[in-house]
Amino acid sequence: MQRSALRRFRRLMFCCSFMLMTSSDAFSAVEAADGQAAREELEAIRIDLLYRNAQRTFQRGEFLTALPLLQRYIQVSADYEDETGRLFGVIDQIAQIYIREMRDPDKAIQFFSRIDDDPRLTNAQRDAVKGWISAAEDWKRTRAEIGTKNLSADQLFSTATRYYRRALRAPGSPAARADLIIATRYLLPFIQEHDDDPRIGDALYMMGYARSYSLIDLEYWSENQYLRQVIHRFPHTDLARKAWQRLRDSATERYKRAGHDELPPSILQMLETYRALAMGDES
Repeated sequence: MQRSALRRFRRLMFCCSFMLMTSSDAFSAVEAADGQAAREELEAIRIDLLYRNAQRTFQRGEFLTALPLLQRYIQVSADYEDETGRLFGVIDQIAQIYIREMRDPDKAIQFFSRIDDDPRLTNAQRDAVKGWISAAEDWKRTRAEIGTKNLSADQLFSTATRYYRRALRAPGSPAARADLIIATRYLLPFIQEHDDDPRIGDALYMMGYARSYSLIDLEYWSENQYLRQVIHRFPHTDLARKAWQRLRDSATERYKRAGHDELPPSILQMLETYRALAMGDES
């Protein structure tokens, strides 16, 4: 009887010890999970503060100070699904600093060529990057041109507008494409040298329209950054709404030509980001 009671006591002690060990392991696992979640939450807060600081600096016009903050945000951001649309805006801001403020297309090409290889980028984000590489290359080619360097802003704009309007008579035809190519020869130096002209929005739209209809850009749709500039710089306007519609149509054309019936989710998210900016509160 005593031996039986002793065996029961030993079994009870073993079970209690096992339960204590198991509870301790479970507590450690929960504690570790909580610690990881806390670290992730702190990191998200830190990245958000970096973004907000970069935006405040950019809006104050302190572009050289904002540039490394924006670049750092791209490097550390975990939001490559970009549900907030922040990355599209940051990419555009970096390009604007390099091209519009610093007037240094070579540095823009170097930076965007480097991040173009980042496997985390979505298709839409990579399109935005490639678009700015193309824009910087446009600027370099324009600087090498000598045929339009002595023309005034009025001469550049009026000549470009004349060829653009002529192209609208038969969109997509070989003659129209030729007219649009000629129009871009005058639009590019206008955009490059007369960024503060009140007609800059129309010039950017015409350039984006021309790019979306050229034979090369139907294959490389990414060069639509001119339309994106219209939306960013003139939000909630008729011009921005028109630019968004052309952006949407050019995306649809690109994927239909590639044999796809539907746009990828990343492209749809990009279009929604720019739609909200272009349309304002409209549905």
